[in-house]
Amino acid sequence: MVIFMSDDPDPLVRGSVARQERIPPDVLLKLAGDGESNVRFSVATNENAPAEALARLAGDVRPEIREEVARHPNATPQVLADLARDDSPKVRAAVLRTPDVTPALRALAVGGAPD
Repeated sequence: MVIFMSDDPDPLVRGSVARQERIPPDVLLKLAGDGESNVRFSVATNENAPAEALARLAGDVRPEIREEVARHPNATPQVLADLARDDSPKVRAAVLRTPDVTPALRALAVGGAPD
């Protein structure tokens, strides 16, 4: 039932679906491309969001969504490297706060070249 609701015309319903813990990864991937930012934000904050969905959201127009991607434990090293070069200082700061930030990521996020 919830999977069918991911196609609901109401973005509030789709956002609610994206927040569900047990939603299948392929549905989260589909919702990561939703036209409504609240739906994409819900995917970015879902602890079960797959890496592929986070990679898609790393290029989102909304910096608050990119910030959530940087904080997400499923974000890949490549996604974090891309976000370390982000135009938004808040996104770069979120990368710096990741538990396993490497010296190379730190250098990218503060505007230097990696070692």
